Amino acid sequence: SGTVSCSLNGTVIRQIYVSGTGTFAIQASSFQVGTNQVSCSYLGSSSFAPSGPATAVETVTPSGQTLSLSVASSESPSAYGDLIVFTVSVTPSGTSTPTGTLTFYDNGVQLGAPTSVNLPSVQTAALTVGTHLITVGYSNDPIFPPATSLPLSQTVTNGSGGCDP
Repeated sequence: SGTVSCSLNGTVIRQIYVSGTGTFAIQASSFQVGTNQVSCSYLGSSSFAPSGPATAVETVTPSGQTLSLSVASSESPSAYGDLIVFTVSVTPSGTSTPTGTLTFYDNGVQLGAPTSVNLPSVQTAALTVGTHLITVGYSNDPIFPPATSLPLSQTVTNGSGGCDP
């Protein structure tokens, strides 16, 4: 028997006297959207020494939050060697603000370094002649689940005015 003190994200939310198994619950409505840290410590009694804390991390996502990703090109079709800027529009389904990471892909191969949702573009002059399917992946957000855009077809010509190889 004794008292257990529990904190949620550093704030004490419950102190309870326990005897026997000491099982109790914390209501989910106490959690915030995002990452939550729950930490509980046994404060001790006349018979038992204090112990803990025991810590758990719980991530809460709002129900039904989704993103729509739409990719655009600065130049399509383009000529071999042209500088092309691919930009993605990130549209959330609700009022939450996306904070994740965007990764651009050319035919499934990463194109440039991942970027913040605040800098939603990548540029390249290295696309080969042919058709490229450009997609964007979204990740690393505690509120929105990972998402992938529909592919954008980018055609690159040889730029000589003749036939493409």
